[in-house]
Amino acid sequence: MYVVHLLQQRQISAMMSSYQIARFVLLTLSRSDFTQDSISLCTEEHPNRPSLEEFRAHYPIVFVDRSGFLNLFASVSLESYLRVKHEAGLAIGFLDSCSTHSFEVLFATSLPFERTFDCLVLLNGRDVETAAEALSLRDVLADFDGDKTQPVASAICSLLRKGLGKRVCLVSTRPTTTQEWGLLQGPPAGVPSVAVGLLLDADHCYALVDRGPPADSSDAPDFRAFWGDRSELRRFQDGSILEAVVWPAKNARDRRGLVLDVCRHILARHAGLNGLTMVGDFLDPLLQLPTVEFPSATPYGTGEEVTTELVAAYDDLARVLRRLHDLPLTVSSVRGTSPTLRSTEVFPPLVGALGTDYGAYFTTDDGFLCPLPFKAHVPHLVPLTRVVVHMEATGKWPDDLEALRRVKAAFHVTLAKMLRENAKLVTTVHPEHVDVLKDGFVFRLRIAAHKEIGLARQSVGPNGAIAIKDTDLSRKIEFETEILPSLTSTLHGLQQQHSTFSAACRLAKRWVASQLLSGHMTEECIELLVASVYVAPAPYAVPNSPRLGFQRFLALLANHDWSRQPLVVNFAGKISKDEEADIHSTFVGQRSTLPPMFLATPLDGQQRSRWTEHAPTGQILHRLVALARESLRVLEGQVACPLEADVKQIFRPPLDPYDVIIHLDERRLPTAHLAVDCSHRTTLKRRKDDCMPVVDFDIAALYVQALQETYGDLALFFYDRYGGNLVAVLWKPHAFQPLPFKVSQIGGRTLNAEGKMVPNVEAVLEDFSTLGKGLVTSVETRTSKWTV
Repeated sequence: MYVVHLLQQRQISAMMSSYQIARFVLLTLSRSDFTQDSISLCTEEHPNRPSLEEFRAHYPIVFVDRSGFLNLFASVSLESYLRVKHEAGLAIGFLDSCSTHSFEVLFATSLPFERTFDCLVLLNGRDVETAAEALSLRDVLADFDGDKTQPVASAICSLLRKGLGKRVCLVSTRPTTTQEWGLLQGPPAGVPSVAVGLLLDADHCYALVDRGPPADSSDAPDFRAFWGDRSELRRFQDGSILEAVVWPAKNARDRRGLVLDVCRHILARHAGLNGLTMVGDFLDPLLQLPTVEFPSATPYGTGEEVTTELVAAYDDLARVLRRLHDLPLTVSSVRGTSPTLRSTEVFPPLVGALGTDYGAYFTTDDGFLCPLPFKAHVPHLVPLTRVVVHMEATGKWPDDLEALRRVKAAFHVTLAKMLRENAKLVTTVHPEHVDVLKDGFVFRLRIAAHKEIGLARQSVGPNGAIAIKDTDLSRKIEFETEILPSLTSTLHGLQQQHSTFSAACRLAKRWVASQLLSGHMTEECIELLVASVYVAPAPYAVPNSPRLGFQRFLALLANHDWSRQPLVVNFAGKISKDEEADIHSTFVGQRSTLPPMFLATPLDGQQRSRWTEHAPTGQILHRLVALARESLRVLEGQVACPLEADVKQIFRPPLDPYDVIIHLDERRLPTAHLAVDCSHRTTLKRRKDDCMPVVDFDIAALYVQALQETYGDLALFFYDRYGGNLVAVLWKPHAFQPLPFKVSQIGGRTLNAEGKMVPNVEAVLEDFSTLGKGLVTSVETRTSKWTV
């Protein structure tokens, strides 16, 4: 009927194509305001026919049919109309983006309620009864045959729209479904419940102050009546004196909870609802350190404030480096490469030492802190923040790769000396880098010369001819000195644009690690997957809560067709439509030679999917998709019923598939305080500023690396880098095939009765304990797959 109205108004014509009509319908819906501009298809006048003003007095939305007596939108709530208007605006944006998947996104993708909204307000049957009584809805109930669900939902949404104001883009309710019943039966008795979804406005949702009218305004009494004792007079910097409501927040985590605090106050004051069930960022505890006691002056929250301090220290160090004019070459740029500078490090470095560190250290004469060998505890992990220092372009660099590296080593020595003497910083120099202690954080500086990439590409043939082609070494240098800094800048910009990207990405990385997949999927790959949720959110709006961003990350992993479709992460639209088509055609034509997970970004250059070139493998990707699908099902069930939710459930790995479990001593783990179910309490204390701590020492990661290097041909090894106290082992099926005797393959094998080599599993299990002596407490065998 709306299309008929547009045709009647000559806004569309029969000459337009179906696409043009559909697009125009969406465009007019997105720009419409049916609450003010009512529609009527009736063109004839009749003395007894009600006017549009009379219809508006009884209905929020009015669309009168040709007879002039029937409102086609009589059963359409204001919330439903606003939801349709919002979705139409999103659809127009997707169509204008010229994406190759617009049709699939708009017409073939479901939008679960729990995956659409940033926050949810849930009312059970008792809440509905209480609200109906407090809001005096008895007169309205007659229009709904006594059903309280719809009038209560509309009243609650109206209250929230008024109170939240610019904090939200949309307030909507979950569509209700009615079960069918027989002609001779009564309607099924359902328990009344209301689910209200909030889409947040990123620019205003975290505001600490809600400004009201001037104190002498006629609107001031209404403002005070609405907000009650939360309203107060405040004088602002522009000199105005206004009624205002101030919401306290100590850190970023508290600011993310402001919207729900506003909802609680409004609904408690006007609807008599206390102790309501609300769903916001209930996964925040996974980013906290509840067993670490922090000084009151430095609240940790979910780590954003520590990241801000680290970035400030990095900026200050960059300024110090640019002022070092006595270097042989001038510093042209300072670029970070670590996740901490992308705000995606799950647990940013702590400034200080944990209580368990004391007694594990002693101070040497050179100003280094070293662990004592006879202490049970090891110092907690101090992550490095890696920084690439680019020098000015010059032709004075040597033409030999080894000579260039020696010149760089001399640069590192000079740089460390100048930082000690000029900036009074604690430094440690190595041939490949310089470690600098600044404001409690350790930065690893590396001199970069673009010429090094070109020299690494050169190879001399038998006839002395020089061939230039990419090598593993040149790709590695290019990735570390050029590609990775560009990714850091890009993701840092994305975080500035979408403030919840950081927390969503950290949740995703923690979930992948908690599934014992640390080392089987790169950090950059996970970050790009989460970035895709924000860069191309279709068919949803951009998520403005970490929980929702993480939820859509799981949905992307579970639902994307990795075998048939590449994933294009198009930052700032830098990949044109033609280039995207080329990526798809290349993917289809060369699928058998490409990685199982194919990611394309504007940073790739000529190398396709450099982020997933080596990991994950097809087997790991299959496992990851299955875990994501099950975790998504559990998480969305918890969102629907948060009172019974164990938020850590999906962060505990299933151990059934594994053959061997190696249990580790938690006292020897430098990341024990990061564990999902950590029970050992400790305190954060100040560390000496003039001593370099032990950096990047993760004994569990080193142990897994040793296992992989020694027995990687026999088994796969899995662990959680964030406090995991076990290593899971999965035997490779082909490793148990009898092999002809070869000296090069005798490691971990023995001869059977036929003179063939087979794995000596008993000896391998013993080696697991031997390699991890002091760290491994026990080796548990769960299957007998090694029986040959």
